[in-house]
Amino acid sequence: MTAALSDSLAAPGGSVSLSVMARSFRNILHTMLLALLFTATATAQMDTSFIEGFGDVPLLDGMHELADERLIFDTPAGTYAEALFTSPAPGDELISRYRAALTSLGWHEAPVRGEQAMVYSFTRERETLSLRITKSAEHTLLRIQLTPK
Repeated sequence: MTAALSDSLAAPGGSVSLSVMARSFRNILHTMLLALLFTATATAQMDTSFIEGFGDVPLLDGMHELADERLIFDTPAGTYAEALFTSPAPGDELISRYRAALTSLGWHEAPVRGEQAMVYSFTRERETLSLRITKSAEHTLLRIQLTPK
C-alpha cells in the first residue's frame, strides 16, 4: 500500500477511502457481468441455424425437413422457395417462436387464417414469407414458402 492510502485507512476518515474502493470494485464487477451477459447473448444468437435457400429464416429446434418437398428457383423478380417440415411442437408454439424470431430479423407480420390450417404471412422489403401449419396424427406440419413481392 502507498503511504497516502495507509494514512487514510488509519485516519478517522479512512472509511471514506474504503467506501470509494468498494464502489469502484462494485462498478468493475457490474461491468464484467454486463460483458458476460452480452457475450452469452451474442453466442446464443450465433448458434441459430437458418433454412438453406431461405436467407435468414431460422430453422427451429426439433424441426425436420421432408427432403422430397423442397423447391427453390430464382426468377428475375427474386427467389421462390418452398419446403415442408415436421415438428413435435404444437402449431401455436411454432408460430409464437417464429413471430419472435422473424420480427427481430426485420419481418412484419400480416396474419391470415385459412379454413383448414393456420396461415401466417410475413413481409420484408421485396419478399413475402408464408407459414402454413397443419396437424397430423403424429406431429405438426409446417410449410414455409418464400416468394418475391
